[in-house]
Amino acid sequence: MKFDEKVLNLINYLKGKKICLVSHVHPDGDAAGSVIGFYLFLKNMKYPVRAFLKDGVPYQYAFLYGAEFIERNLDVSKSDVCVLLDASEFSRTGFDMPDLPIIRIDHHKTGERYSDYDIVVTDAPATVSLILSLVKVWDESHIDERVARALYTGLLTDTVSFIHANSFPWAFSDALYLSQKAQIDDIGSLVYERKRKSFYLLLMRALERLTFDFNDKLAYTFIKNEDFAETGATSEDTDGIVRHVISIDGVEVGINFIEYEKGVWKVSARGKGRIDLALLCLEFGGGGHRNAAGCTIEGSLEKVIKDFKRAFEKWVGSL
Repeated sequence: MKFDEKVLNLINYLKGKKICLVSHVHPDGDAAGSVIGFYLFLKNMKYPVRAFLKDGVPYQYAFLYGAEFIERNLDVSKSDVCVLLDASEFSRTGFDMPDLPIIRIDHHKTGERYSDYDIVVTDAPATVSLILSLVKVWDESHIDERVARALYTGLLTDTVSFIHANSFPWAFSDALYLSQKAQIDDIGSLVYERKRKSFYLLLMRALERLTFDFNDKLAYTFIKNEDFAETGATSEDTDGIVRHVISIDGVEVGINFIEYEKGVWKVSARGKGRIDLALLCLEFGGGGHRNAAGCTIEGSLEKVIKDFKRAFEKWVGSL
């Protein structure tokens, strides 16, 4: 089925329904922007809608209007359908699976399919681009400044300020459209230039632990569970640290191993295009994109790094 047909089918299915929106834990800009932007659009349409993020809206995106309406405890008692945004599978939301029809709107190349109405387009620059395509067809007049700012925030962050995009023409076209709907010139500063002191305390520890391997093609660091308490940092403060690792000249893959729970490590991986990190992380039950992916591995730090490096070694020949 063609993309336009899928969009129309989904719109027809959602008409008149009570909708809940969810996305993944530790939400990034695309997750937060998708949830907030779609929530505000549906509110403008007078739809009964609720939106949920297990960890809430992170500090760096809390400037968006609508962030204050996002709930942290899933309640689907008054909903007809649940729309899963920017997540490869419902388990990534941190919530129990509801007894409701689920529709997935996403651009990750790995993950589950939930319905005939799913819209999963892996060459979309961000999930917010799929939301924008949907709402432009649904009723463009309800894309106001607040909706546009939320969607632009997701686009800006998921393309890493337009450094990486699956489709640059699509990304720049969306950016132009959204810039005509809202003032966006302050968003970059609000996202990237409001770091808390705790972020830098955490970053200092991460940089001190920076390690190189495979002839400096791989660089990695780690953040222990106790680092959060000792620096006053939260999970939000880990956002962006791996960008410092991958920015090193000559490094092809940068990794940050983050211990959110004792013995449970989230692997945040970034690359420069020569290795498909989504497939690499899929070996550990994760996924994502070619240049940005992740997974979760349990065990001691030494074992986790050893296991990941063993998997990585299979790809070294392509470097």
